[in-house]
Amino acid sequence: MTQLFPTPAVPDRRGFGLCAWLTGVLLAIGCQAVVAQALVIGTARTAQSLPIYVAEAQKYFQAEGVDVLTREYPSGVASLAALNHGQVQIATASEVGVMFGALAGSDVAIFATMSSSTTGQKIIVRKGGSVWSTQQLVAKRVATAPQSNALYYLHSALVMNGIDPAQVAVQYLPPDKVGAALLAGSVDAAVIWEPFAHETLKALGKQGELLPNVPVYTSRFNLVAARGPLVEREAALVKVLLALERAMRFIAEHPEQAQAILKARLGVDASYIADTWGDYRYALSLSQSLVTSIDVEARWALREGHSGASGQPPRGQDLVVTAPLRKALPDSVSLFDTPAQPRGSVPPAL
Repeated sequence: MTQLFPTPAVPDRRGFGLCAWLTGVLLAIGCQAVVAQALVIGTARTAQSLPIYVAEAQKYFQAEGVDVLTREYPSGVASLAALNHGQVQIATASEVGVMFGALAGSDVAIFATMSSSTTGQKIIVRKGGSVWSTQQLVAKRVATAPQSNALYYLHSALVMNGIDPAQVAVQYLPPDKVGAALLAGSVDAAVIWEPFAHETLKALGKQGELLPNVPVYTSRFNLVAARGPLVEREAALVKVLLALERAMRFIAEHPEQAQAILKARLGVDASYIADTWGDYRYALSLSQSLVTSIDVEARWALREGHSGASGQPPRGQDLVVTAPLRKALPDSVSLFDTPAQPRGSVPPAL
């Protein structure tokens, strides 16, 4: 929630009026100091941010003794951009977004995975069109967001079906424009995440069709911070994680109330909740599979030319900081501390 602090007006009268004005100034300065001390979380506008929404609604952040403000962004990429510009102290983003940021020179790190999904990325087509399965995407026009986990899912789904990704004409668009391209008929398929996928299907009505999920990719939605301030704010980050753990218990124990919070926060209808509720698993973690995924994705990004960077890909182990989660929930960490973790064998690229 963004708070605005108006500048006090200078009074026309002296005496009591001046005292009141000075009091107002001091109060405003005090409020601004509170905001300066608060942690601002950039939340991507998605169901994967639900633990943050619940923690805010249930006042779990306050209960853990940490001041938190949230700012919403249309995607994890936008949230990461806000982090890089100092507009937020914590961003929410996929591991693919963090990987691309590292390729571009961003010095950020994941300090917890907040949710995961094997069905979060979706391929949408028109019924009765020329595409009715992933195999029919050859020589077709497909819209998706650049440098995104949707693009990585598309690549993985094509490879799994024996299709050379170079045989597909990919059109790169902002996330909120991908569905519109399919609606306009300028592409044959759209690959996107929620809530954009649901909005696209709803707009298409009976003409929309969701292709069967290809089980090749687990997307992870993460909490990310700049590496230097991350160490300085470790105590506050531990409190944030404890509040989110409480929120996840609330989601598990009171799903209907959690769904109501999500519905109100995103402004979606009941059909969105019904269609997507099972897509996400909410749990705080830092796993070895996260590190492995980043390794594979970084090699893919460089090999396929999806980044202007060159040279060695960033290592997944170097994009993760374990200390806050180890202190908050030690059993949720299933990898070595990153400074001491050996490189080990690199998994084969897709």
